[in-house]
Amino acid sequence: MRGDRLLSILLILQGRRRTTARALAEQLEVSERTIYRDLDALSLAGVPVRAQQGRGGGVELLPHYRTDLTGMTEREARAVLVSGVSGPLADLGLGEDVAGARRKLLAALPEPSRASAEGAAQRIHLDPGRWFQMPEDTRHLGALLEAIWRQRRLRLHYRAADGKETRRRIEPLGLVAKAGTWYLVAQTSRGERVFRVARVLSLTLLEAEFDRPPGFDLAAFWRRASSEFESGVPRYHARLRVRRERIPTLPGHTGDVVRRHAEEAAAGRAGDAASVELEVPFDHFEDARAGVLALGDAATVVEPAELRDAVLDTCRAVLRAHG
Repeated sequence: MRGDRLLSILLILQGRRRTTARALAEQLEVSERTIYRDLDALSLAGVPVRAQQGRGGGVELLPHYRTDLTGMTEREARAVLVSGVSGPLADLGLGEDVAGARRKLLAALPEPSRASAEGAAQRIHLDPGRWFQMPEDTRHLGALLEAIWRQRRLRLHYRAADGKETRRRIEPLGLVAKAGTWYLVAQTSRGERVFRVARVLSLTLLEAEFDRPPGFDLAAFWRRASSEFESGVPRYHARLRVRRERIPTLPGHTGDVVRRHAEEAAAGRAGDAASVELEVPFDHFEDARAGVLALGDAATVVEPAELRDAVLDTCRAVLRAHG
């Protein structure tokens, strides 16, 4: 729409001392002729646009003219500029919208605050993904987001973690991105449920609308659901003896978990012992075996015996394979 484009031109000019019609045309994906018509429209509306011909020329606003975004401090502007996580927003198809909003925000800031706020994204970057994580299937995110905005019911074909497929009608309430994985929170016939977006096989947007539950708070629901999930997941506990001098350099995710428990255990004991014993929780038996093997000779299994035997069996198999 032309009104949006005129506002974008105005804010771009506020954010720069001088630019060219060609640069504006490329950024806004229109022709230079369209840009010149828009500049004439801004002039007729009283915006002091000045154009200079020749080498080094371009388009600029007269000094001291600007639209002001009142009431926002420099710290608040920096917080807004680094708050958007590019990966999840791009998954939702909002990447260009976020870039436009940031550009408008920067252009509307007073000159002394603009440089500091503009540098925020170069100093803080938020990466929500984990190392070595396979990309999730996010092809249904756009349709889910549309259904959430429009409060429309969905017919959902879903495959659960155990492979069982179900078909049901749901009322989508919100989307949550956690460590690179997207989840859908929805109202079902059995109450509020969480679905992993990557396991959605297909969906159909229905004509029927729905009313959101009064007072529903997505963030509060997610905190509660996360706590219930974590407390309900059975854990496999192993008792390890860890060499004290190796604690600071234990490798990988398992090393981080073991180090945290080891440091707590070591803090309450005499510092002369060469090793420290501690109980470490793992998600399951295979996770414990892989974790202990990753620690190498820095840790040994005290109990349970089945884990110690499994680690020994694996080590013997590795020796045979390399013999």
